[in-house]
Amino acid sequence: MDSVRAWLRDAFRWPVVRRALVTSLVVGTLLTVINHADYFMALRLDSDLALPVLLTYLIPYAVATVATVGANRSSPPRDSAATAAPRDRE
Repeated sequence: MDSVRAWLRDAFRWPVVRRALVTSLVVGTLLTVINHADYFMALRLDSDLALPVLLTYLIPYAVATVATVGANRSSPPRDSAATAAPRDRE
């Protein structure tokens, strides 16, 4: 149960959420245009289209979140001394 909590904590960190939102907006918009262009061109925007369009944005968000958390958890932790900016030498 602790691993699920840790995974969810990681999934809701702002950098992960931001990356998933950007991915969802780009991919979801492209897929919506590709898959539902006929509805938009005919101006047939009805409630039957709401769920498919919502899922078109939610699926890329979920995939990006799972991929980012998985990549973050599988990479070794950064050494703060190695990633810190070098100090000016006198």
